[in-house]
This record gives sequence, structure tokens and C-alpha cells, in this order.
Amino acid sequence: MRVGDLITYRDRPWFVRKAVLGSFLAMDAQGQMVSLAENDPEVTVTCSPVEEWPYVTARAPGILSITRSYLRKRSDTLERLVDFVQPEPTQQPGSVFFNPALGLAFGDVLVAHLSAHLSGGTARITIPRKFGTVPQKKAQKVKKEAAAAPPLPPKPPTTYDRLLNTDFDDE
Repeated sequence: MRVGDLITYRDRPWFVRKAVLGSFLAMDAQGQMVSLAENDPEVTVTCSPVEEWPYVTARAPGILSITRSYLRKRSDTLERLVDFVQPEPTQQPGSVFFNPALGLAFGDVLVAHLSAHLSGGTARITIPRKFGTVPQKKAQKVKKEAAAAPPLPPKPPTTYDRLLNTDFDDE
């Protein structure tokens, strides 16, 4: 169990928020916190959304729920800690990780219902073209930097470099 893992404890999903002196603080979908020992037999690690689920950066603090609309006026409410995880609910902008089983793709629009004491109302979350997991985005960034940066030509040696490289033992 690590910080950022999604776990099952007492048949409910929990998100591990913090490590404190050999134990972990986990939060459930309603915001309840519990302290768990690292080797608690009731705990099962489900996955690590921070590493395995694609994410978007949402400018929406305090997301209470997210609704996904379809054609023909049908909509589904996504379940917190099953369909989406917001590791730091009060941070703006913050990451929102979505379960890959949802099949979200570029252009999909979700509606986030926000907490009234933070900002209230709703906010749109549009799935961007570069929707992916953290490792995928890191690999894309490295690949892009490697392709964009041509090798630099060697600099001509300075007088100081020539002095350092001169071998006086040949005399």
C-alpha cells in the first residue's frame, strides 16, 4: 500500500491520502478518514489511479459529483473512487483521474457539480487530445524533447581549455 493507491476496506473503496508514522490515512467517497496499518489484513489494494488511470487538469475545486451526458438526453453520474478520483479536492487547478473502463476519448464533455462552500455551481471538463496516464505523458514529453532538440555542435576550445589539455611531458 502506497500514497495514491485505491484500496478496498470493509467492502468500500478508499483512497490513500497520506502516510503517517507507519500507518496510512485513507478517505472514502463521503470524505470520511480512517487510519490503517500498513499490513492490515482487511485492506486490498485495487489499483494506483495516479499511475494507471488517465487524467485531466480541472479548474474546479471541490468536485462533489461528475455527470457524463450521452446523446438522446441520457446521462450517468460517475461514482467517486470507482469512476473518478480527485486526489486533492480543494486544490485548483487539480488533477482528476478517470477509470479507463469509462472509455473516455478526445472531445467528451463531463459536467462537474461543485461544492457550494468552495465555489458552487457546475464546471465543464472537456477531455483533451493529450488524455493519458502520467507515465504515458512523461514518455511523450521525453520523446518530444529528444526529437525537437538537435545535437549542438562542439564549441571551439578556449585558451584555458588548450592550457588544460596541453601535455608538457612530451618535451
